[in-house]
Amino acid sequence: MALIAGAYQSRASWLPVVHRYEQSLQQGTPTPGTPSNARTGPPCPQNVASRLPSGEDNAPLLVETRRSSGFTVTLCTGASGRLYYYGVSHSDSSMWIVLPATRSGSDYIATNLGYRYDVGPHKLVVTKDGVVKVNQTFTS
Repeated sequence: MALIAGAYQSRASWLPVVHRYEQSLQQGTPTPGTPSNARTGPPCPQNVASRLPSGEDNAPLLVETRRSSGFTVTLCTGASGRLYYYGVSHSDSSMWIVLPATRSGSDYIATNLGYRYDVGPHKLVVTKDGVVKVNQTFTS
């Protein structure tokens, strides 16, 4: 039987806690002290997951994937819950990048060495020092 540490005054005060803990083990629900916001959702595609930073590649979850005429963008959350941008060129699959990303309203944003990757609801816009380099509408 597992015991829960705590400063309890009497057996009567800790008994219900132990019971709930044992019950949660039997039912497969989170145990006391375990965050209730367990990560759920579809898995991040393996080709993307394998390119996430070490430690983040353990059961990452897919946020969404979008395609334009030239690129596929996949957004996943790593094991820590951090959001990542993965972009790959359709013309050359060796041209890919993985970057930490943030969400700003309905857009996802990643930055790297003066580049800004803005994944909006309808298009991908990549700028370098404020100059637009890519502006493509998503086809799916």
